[in-house]
Amino acid sequence: MKNFMGKDGFQWFIGVVEDRHDPKRLGRLRVRCLGHHTEDLVKLPTKDLPWAHPMNPITSATVSGVGQTPLGAVEGTWVVGFFTDGPTAQQPVVMGTLPGVPKNTPTKIEPTVDSKTGEKVYSGKGFQDYINGDFPKYVGESDINRLAINETVEVPDTEAIGGGNQVLEFNGGDVNDENSIKLRNHPDETVRKAQFQADLQDHLSKVKGFKSGSNASDMLKAATDFKNTYAKKFKLPANILQSKENILTGAANHIDTIVSKTIGSVNGTDIGTMLKDSILVNSLGKLYTPGNLKDILPSNLSVDAIADGIQNIKSFNIKDLSTSSLDNFASLATEKIPGNLIKGDVVVGALKYFKSPKKSIPLNPHLSQLVDKANLTQNIGTAQIDGVAGEILGTSGLNTSLTDLGSIASDLDVLSGGAWSEPPSPYNAQYPYNHVYESESGHIKEFDDTENAERIHERHMSGTGYEIGPEGTKVTKVVKDNYEIISNDDFLHVRGTRRQTVDEGVRIRCNAKAGPLNNYSIEVGVGSNCNIEVNGGNVNVVAKGAPGPLGGGDINLNAVGNINMKAGGSINVSALTGVITETSVKKITNAALSSTTNTARFAVVGNITDIDSPLGIFLN
Repeated sequence: MKNFMGKDGFQWFIGVVEDRHDPKRLGRLRVRCLGHHTEDLVKLPTKDLPWAHPMNPITSATVSGVGQTPLGAVEGTWVVGFFTDGPTAQQPVVMGTLPGVPKNTPTKIEPTVDSKTGEKVYSGKGFQDYINGDFPKYVGESDINRLAINETVEVPDTEAIGGGNQVLEFNGGDVNDENSIKLRNHPDETVRKAQFQADLQDHLSKVKGFKSGSNASDMLKAATDFKNTYAKKFKLPANILQSKENILTGAANHIDTIVSKTIGSVNGTDIGTMLKDSILVNSLGKLYTPGNLKDILPSNLSVDAIADGIQNIKSFNIKDLSTSSLDNFASLATEKIPGNLIKGDVVVGALKYFKSPKKSIPLNPHLSQLVDKANLTQNIGTAQIDGVAGEILGTSGLNTSLTDLGSIASDLDVLSGGAWSEPPSPYNAQYPYNHVYESESGHIKEFDDTENAERIHERHMSGTGYEIGPEGTKVTKVVKDNYEIISNDDFLHVRGTRRQTVDEGVRIRCNAKAGPLNNYSIEVGVGSNCNIEVNGGNVNVVAKGAPGPLGGGDINLNAVGNINMKAGGSINVSALTGVITETSVKKITNAALSSTTNTARFAVVGNITDIDSPLGIFLN
């Protein structure tokens, strides 16, 4: 042979998968290869691309179903391979996939139908998942799984001791305060307006003496006069309060909103957060405002209705934002914060602001992390035995003196405090130590080798799964029904305390085969009790017995000490066909009112019979 595979040189390619629905089900892919194929779908439809065989690793047999199935690439995956037929380029083999940082998401193309053949015809550009429009999902983000990367960002720790929102500091009224002078002349209009609000608040409350309950009309007149003389008082340009931007009526940085909110804050009619208290500083020292305009304006905003006093602007209150919301705003690039009133990339510089301790949070958390964190099981109560006092007047053992018996000691779960909660995930992966597999629908496997955060995690897309933490703690969660079938024996050894809480009922059926010696046995070691407490129900014990030699049907109680019974009502004993037999050294019966025995014949047998009745003996 003059020419054979490999002799003519190694000709490789890079391309994009456009079809993986191999009719022969060999795992083959249709790949559009750079340089070899045009991007024009009309000139070269995907159906005309040659099928590329996948190359499996040496650890996979890939024969008769043994080994790893060569499936994994999706439409939109970049691959590298070679042509086994050299320059002819009709017999490609895919060696592997190539991750990257996508610049664009795919454009889904709607096909037309060929009237003659009935086939779908696509017009547009290939080298993308144009049929489904699914992959890639993210722009400007690595194709490596987010769980493997765990990119973090620093944000203010609002819940830490000494922590809080990093709020820009505004002090009003002081003409000579250096920080206030910088803020009044700040290049950002929203910052200047916030300083005006601080000055107006100081003027209304301290200079004019307005307070809670003050008349709004009088305050509005004073505020209008202050606004008209503001530039002159603080030696500012005459147009300092005039908006150079197109600010929507009702927005928090609109001059009319600033005046009305300040009046409402001073006279107590508005409890929302003012603009001057809403300009925050992120960990990079950049200014932003949280939330977006829909948090400040009514959804059915009408400028005329606001002007006529029919419609009020909703008060934005920063205290209404959750910690996760604040963290999210602080982690975003300022230009990506919806409704951020600070225009551009504005750095705090030498301006004064509250400085908070920092914490690190995931920059792009995986969806499964957000779902699992939101659905942590919390405060599950454990069995608690309240205990009861004795109040049974009787004797103990051979002792004939009466004493108080029958008390049951309380058994409270001190270790757990009466409740337990699902521990949060110990996930703290560091790149490149977390090995992650995720399927298209969202099934996940993690083998995390991050030092001091080693984990194994397997999760179904529904949320059912398990996680083993660095110390060997395992958390298993099933979001729907759980079935466990064991074909032979089952052994369980818990070296500590086992706690089980069932929200509804528990049914245990033992000896379902109805065979001998398949007993339901409970043994409690020396020094501890077997406690059963029913809250608002009955304790029922039934021994049915069985026909034939198995017999049974008895209830046997054997106490080395006493058998103490206390009933809030009556104690009723009935022997339908047998005898009630009592054997004791001595029998004492105490009845507060009377003791009645109904019988066909009453016999008393004893060597000595003593009857002590000071009020008489009546025989009939």
